[in-house]
Parts: sequence; C-alpha cells; structure tokens
Amino acid sequence: MDNILTVKDKILAFLVKKGIKKGDFFEITGIQSSNFKGKNMQSQPGGDMLVKILTTYPELSAEWLLRGEGDMLRTADTAPANAIVQAPVPPQFDALISKITQQAEEIGRLKARIAELERRRGDNAPDAQSDNVAHAG
Repeated sequence: MDNILTVKDKILAFLVKKGIKKGDFFEITGIQSSNFKGKNMQSQPGGDMLVKILTTYPELSAEWLLRGEGDMLRTADTAPANAIVQAPVPPQFDALISKITQQAEEIGRLKARIAELERRRGDNAPDAQSDNVAHAG
C-alpha cells in the first residue's frame, strides 16, 4: 500500500521543492513552527492555515494539497474544472475547496493592492498630515 502524505507532509514537500527554508515559511505565513513538530504533524491544518499558505504561495495547487490530485505546482493552464475525480467526494467538499481557492486568490490580490497603496502613501508621506482622517457619521 502506498504511503499517503498528510497535508502537512505535502506542505513540507512543497517547501523542499521550492527551496524555501522552514524558518522563512513560518515567518512569512505567521504559522507557528510547533504546528509542524511531534504529534502536531499528525493533526490536520485548519482553514485559516490553509488560506495563509495558499495566499502566500499561489503557485501551490490547492487540488494537490487537499485532495492529492494533479501536480504540486499550478500552471497557467491548470484549472480545477479539468480535474478528474477518481473517488466519490461529497459535493460540499468540492464547494469548500473552490471557495477557499477563490478567497485565497482574492486575499492575494487585496494584499498586493494594500502594498501598492502603502508604497504610494510612502512616496507622498511628506505631503500628508496625520490628523486628516475621515470620520463616519
């Protein structure tokens, strides 16, 4: 029988493939290193952790990470609709994967937008006054 990797094993395999140091991974994602040690390696990661990882590393395939289907890394032509389901999967599971993927992509876009706005604000910082804050009401 094949040795089936846990989601955390797959995350570590991704880090090795991409040459990402564990310390850098934990710092960038804000995930505690203790989640990947000892008995905690056997526990499944929560949704928040998965969203952080998939948002930070959009090249990581959610299909591969969560279902073990397809390639580890996404390509331009990789789309969840092209995935072949080999075993019956509850419809709500597919819906959750799709929702998590969409949210992770949206978070990634929002983070990029925030970074751009912060960069622009930094460029214009001498002109800005800290007491010019809009108040609702």
